[in-house]
Amino acid sequence: RGIEKILGSHNQPASAPVAVKEGDLTKIGLIKRAFMFISESEWSSADRYAEKVLDIDPEDGEAYLVKAMADLQVPHLGLLNDVTQFENNINTKKALRYGSDSLRADINGYIAAYKSAEMMRIKAEEERKKHAEKEAQEAAEKVVAALTSKTVDGQGESSDKWSFGQAVKVLLSNPRIIEIVSEKNLKEVSTCKGFVKITFGRYPQTSGSAASGIEWLVLRSEGSRALLISKDALDQLKYNENNTDVTWETCSLRMWMNDIFINSAFSAEEKNMILSTSVTADNTHTLSKVRGNDTVDKIFLLDSTEAILYFSTNSARRCQMASNNDNSCRWWLRSPGAYVSADGSVNFGGRSVFVSMNAVRPAMWIDLDA
Repeated sequence: RGIEKILGSHNQPASAPVAVKEGDLTKIGLIKRAFMFISESEWSSADRYAEKVLDIDPEDGEAYLVKAMADLQVPHLGLLNDVTQFENNINTKKALRYGSDSLRADINGYIAAYKSAEMMRIKAEEERKKHAEKEAQEAAEKVVAALTSKTVDGQGESSDKWSFGQAVKVLLSNPRIIEIVSEKNLKEVSTCKGFVKITFGRYPQTSGSAASGIEWLVLRSEGSRALLISKDALDQLKYNENNTDVTWETCSLRMWMNDIFINSAFSAEEKNMILSTSVTADNTHTLSKVRGNDTVDKIFLLDSTEAILYFSTNSARRCQMASNNDNSCRWWLRSPGAYVSADGSVNFGGRSVFVSMNAVRPAMWIDLDA
């Protein structure tokens, strides 16, 4: 019969034939059809045929089981997501009240097996979370050790200490590790405005001062690559040293970033991590006369589209000079005529390339496997 497909057969030995009434034969056919509709997910038809059975016998347990499964819309009890719903369903309760001993045993056995399996699943999930937390804590410790040049367990350099790139890669791979590391409030690695913040390279960030670590925000990560932009503006420079029409391709700021800045801010090992990037010539400002050509750069400025894409709000886009954390500053974008205003909005109104009051926020892709 259909119920065997729903609850399984007991493989009981065949009993001797018994005489049945015509109404019983009608019930058998109707309940069989009802279970067929259940297996085919035709809930309304299954419920309708169960009602026909109940018109013949108002205390038929199998009919109430059909109605319970139609209520929950499950073709097999093994597909239930929550046995409590099934157990508390009014039709399930009637199936247990009016059903045969074997039907009650099947239903109660299923409920007990489900609860036992659920307890095992919950226990396994708790163990998984416990193990994942232990791994995250251990990884966070090694990330901090690598990014702060400290050693693990107070020991000296060891073969299992991670490189800078490996540590950043692990950090970016797991939000829980980011959370653990951020809670330590370290200067070298933390979070800022929703971004992971790391320290990489060194540059004099106040007039006449010695070089100090540059703080970077990770705007995006792709496997072994990460896109960084300086957290603060590192300098105030003209877009171009000559007051003339110019594009990103030909501006003096691009030359400065890919020569003076990169060579003074990074060690040979660090420069080896900085990727050459295809930089598109952006022409979002309708007043610009020349688009310029695409370039390949190690260090570059964001264009207007990227500034809006990676910083979702004006507040996130606001920036201070590293030498003055009290006041926000304007900072250059590579798009002709575009820059970020002090309030964080992207401005397309144009600005003289000869203005030296705009600040510089270098951006770059680094190879975490280098």
